[in-house]
Amino acid sequence: MRLIINDGVAQRPPVPFSGLLDRFLLDQKQEQESEQITYNTLASYRSMISQHIRPMWGDCKLGEVRPTLVQDWLRKLDVSPKYKGHIRSLMYRLFDKAMLWELLDVQRNPMELVEVKGISKRRRRPAFCRYGTHGESSTSLFSRTEQWFLSLFASDCESARSSVSGGQTSTSNGRSF
Repeated sequence: MRLIINDGVAQRPPVPFSGLLDRFLLDQKQEQESEQITYNTLASYRSMISQHIRPMWGDCKLGEVRPTLVQDWLRKLDVSPKYKGHIRSLMYRLFDKAMLWELLDVQRNPMELVEVKGISKRRRRPAFCRYGTHGESSTSLFSRTEQWFLSLFASDCESARSSVSGGQTSTSNGRSF
């Protein structure tokens, strides 16, 4: 009778997103115990879920979590772009599991549509010694470094030569000194 009312399609009751999160964490705990994932991976999932995903999406129904809403939320989130990418990947994984556990119809993962800009870009330039930073020119710094490498190389060559010749060092024409 229910199938006739719903045009022949069985209707699922709405699933709370927090239920999916709980089941996912339980599943991941079992995978960690069977050594399929590391403790650090599970800790990372727990952290992302408790700090970011559950506060925003925990009270929603699974069907209410739309790609545009997730993308807007990620844009406004005050974390690094790389971390936003990790959160997006976890959301993708959550929707994959929801389809596997038949909480959603098997279809294209809606999180595929979510884009996170600047994942591979740095927010700040790395700190390193620049020209003129410490009162010396880059050429003097280079020449001192170059001299150090050359002296290190020469000493290595000397020790290799002396070990081959039995303690005596010889020049290229065969004279010992």
